[in-house]
Amino acid sequence: MLVSASRSIEDEDDMLTLLQHVAEIAQNATDGARSTGVTIELGGCVYTAVHTDQRTLRVDTEQYDAGEDCRRRSRGANQRSVRSGRR
Repeated sequence: MLVSASRSIEDEDDMLTLLQHVAEIAQNATDGARSTGVTIELGGCVYTAVHTDQRTLRVDTEQYDAGEDCRRRSRGANQRSVRSGRR
């Protein structure tokens, strides 16, 4: 499973692709997981970098809305959604 996640990172797109693979691996490896995401902190701001479906983003958004403004701004500018092959 993890072999598919090992690769070189050359730019932001490569990082997002790697994080998406990690989210999908986590979803596949966790019994009963219907959606997953990767939340990161960058420059003091926390945001959802990738997610497998809208449920994860909805939950994260509610958590961010309860927090600082920095979290909401940063998340919106950097999020990426990639559909998983799993349903």
